[in-house]
Amino acid sequence: MLTKKFCLFFMLITFIYLPFLQAKYFVQSILDQFDYTKQITGLYINEFMADNETTIADENGEYDDWVEIFNSNPGAINMEGLFLTDNPAIPDKWQFPDVEIPANGFLLVWTDDDEEQGELHTNFKLDADGEFIGLYEIDGITPIDTLSFGPQEEDISFGRYPDGADNWQFFDEPTPGTSNSPGSVDDEIISPKSCILYQNYPNPFNPTTTISFYVAQLSSFVNISIYNIKGQKVKTLVDKKPDVGFHTVIWNGRDENNQPVGSGVYFYNLKVGKFCETKKMILIK
Repeated sequence: MLTKKFCLFFMLITFIYLPFLQAKYFVQSILDQFDYTKQITGLYINEFMADNETTIADENGEYDDWVEIFNSNPGAINMEGLFLTDNPAIPDKWQFPDVEIPANGFLLVWTDDDEEQGELHTNFKLDADGEFIGLYEIDGITPIDTLSFGPQEEDISFGRYPDGADNWQFFDEPTPGTSNSPGSVDDEIISPKSCILYQNYPNPFNPTTTISFYVAQLSSFVNISIYNIKGQKVKTLVDKKPDVGFHTVIWNGRDENNQPVGSGVYFYNLKVGKFCETKKMILIK
């Protein structure tokens, strides 16, 4: 009887458990060979143009919108398997081919919704009225770098200065594929007003949305608050003196007590000195 039980136990180990362990270690060994977390640090959406009329033509002679990716690492990074999107709800919208960005180098991607024109042509276009750009990891879920932007002007790009920095500027002399330079910045072309409040994105949203605003000159405190349809204040998002430039703030659909609010129409109001502007947004659950 003991021998029979031992034989059954041996068969269980041999034909069920050992193959499971072998498969587990095999999968782990494959994952260890591709440590993507080490490959994707230091990548930035560095500059883009959502209304390219005469600035730069692609390999087909067409003036398509474009996004520039900057690799701030001391070594090259292969982009294969990473994702670029214009919709935060679809982070895996367009996947990068087998292409490398050299150390401290740049990669130009044509956002023209025409993948047949080349491997660096995406399946979406940018909206000059403002929307979203996101760079995502190979899992198609984890963001590497994202940006919500407002209305853009013809042949004027929007980018980081210096490269990879948190500060965003408008460029009347765009630098696609090369380093952004301070001499190409001209705020007066874009920002005749002291402040600009952009439409939130996405809108409608659930549960978070991004609100962007631009400050053209040093000023007093900036206040951005959320109000419900009854005019009651729901949440204060910003109450500080910001630096000159482009800023974003995220509202997570919660009030001052960190409680989720209900579906409906909400308003966000920007006050900077005598400047005041309000826009509408819709929360759908």
